[in-house]
Amino acid sequence: QALEDARSEYERARLALRTALGRPDFDDFELIEAPVEIFDPADLPEDSLVSTALLLNPRVLQERASVGFARAGLSATRSDRWPTISVNGSLGRSAFGPDQEALFDIFRPSSQSRGSLGLSINIPLFQQFQTSYSIAQANVELQNARETERETALEVEREVRERLIELRNAFLTYGLEETSLALAEERARLAREEYQLAIRSFEDLQIAVVGVDEAQRSFVEARYAFLAARIALEEALGQRLARFLGN
Repeated sequence: QALEDARSEYERARLALRTALGRPDFDDFELIEAPVEIFDPADLPEDSLVSTALLLNPRVLQERASVGFARAGLSATRSDRWPTISVNGSLGRSAFGPDQEALFDIFRPSSQSRGSLGLSINIPLFQQFQTSYSIAQANVELQNARETERETALEVEREVRERLIELRNAFLTYGLEETSLALAEERARLAREEYQLAIRSFEDLQIAVVGVDEAQRSFVEARYAFLAARIALEEALGQRLARFLGN
């Protein structure tokens, strides 16, 4: 039953990978175990990570762009109160000749040139407070955008600090599981020697061997839990951790 559950979980993971890639037909591939880099995150600069996230996190960038859009809308709305000046002009040349001979000969000596230049000024007067209402509405939208940006920045900062804590806990768990695996292997070795000396029973030896298998499984899970915690932190940062690790 455990084996069948593991196979089902494996197939679900392959399906999730195809969905993430956007290729339902992507099935002809072989998984190769990649090395999992384990490092001590105690030396990661927390404040520098937060500063990087506030500059590169996609959610922060999106809200920052919304603030810029709202600011531009307010400026455009305020400009409705200012007078507008329009300049227009035209220039033409005409030629005359018998039997439409001057149709394409506009540069003949008998041709005439004409031009005009106009200037108009539009001064907005009373518009039933429509401009004031639009300015107030645009100002409210700008303030809302700023508050949303500030809220997003606080959320991103909290996520970075929380995920850094999770990464450090994952590293401690990895160290504990590594020690537990070494102890389980040592217990199994002693159990084999004592079994050969008829000091322990076969059941005791079997329990020790099963303990090694469980410790090995927990150790593997701790390795990939550390990797998942690193990816979660990088997602909050909007950048890889390699720059902070010196590689």
